[in-house]
Amino acid sequence: MIASFPKTEKHFAKFSNIIVLILLFAAATIPHATGAVVTADGFQLKLNGQPFVIKGMNYSPVPIGAAPRYVPYGDYFIPYYANVWKPDVDNMRAAGINVIKLYAGNPDLNAGVPGTAGNWKAFLDYCYNGGNKPIYVVMFSYTQGEVIAQGGGGLNNYIRQYDELVKSTVKHPAVFGYLVGNEIFGGVTQNPQFWANFGSLIDAARGAGLSQGQNPF
Repeated sequence: MIASFPKTEKHFAKFSNIIVLILLFAAATIPHATGAVVTADGFQLKLNGQPFVIKGMNYSPVPIGAAPRYVPYGDYFIPYYANVWKPDVDNMRAAGINVIKLYAGNPDLNAGVPGTAGNWKAFLDYCYNGGNKPIYVVMFSYTQGEVIAQGGGGLNNYIRQYDELVKSTVKHPAVFGYLVGNEIFGGVTQNPQFWANFGSLIDAARGAGLSQGQNPF
């Protein structure tokens, strides 16, 4: 189920640095895990009915000899790079980190079919750790404000990518939510068309969750 915190009539605020987080309730039907129920009471965030304090960080590793401009374009959260992210996750878990926001994601390469978590499954499984000191993950796919404002094919690509991302991962118990928009600032945020198109992108991400049996916020 998709939830926002707190629930208001608006789904996003016009901040100069745009970050929209859609929190997801992991499906209770997943056989190997109980769904993480994320709610909010005012400014109090709760996980499974208990007060929850996010001890979080961004996570965007770049392996030695790799560069984000080459395949897989910064999305190193796949089995080929397990030698990179496994020790990082181990260290984060030991440090008490409980939520990470990915700073990359490439649904075109890694989403897979709905419900599979695609090529990210091994990474997400390792983060969740069978529910033992899990590290929850905020998933992400790259967007640019100017492309969103322009609409057309570029915006449609973003909509398709978030549709694939959410459908693929929404039922995984490690997935805490999705980030839509990051480091979008400047004149584009004064453009009303940007906000209209940005809302369409948010609606598409929410609709992708609905298509997988998740309830909307």
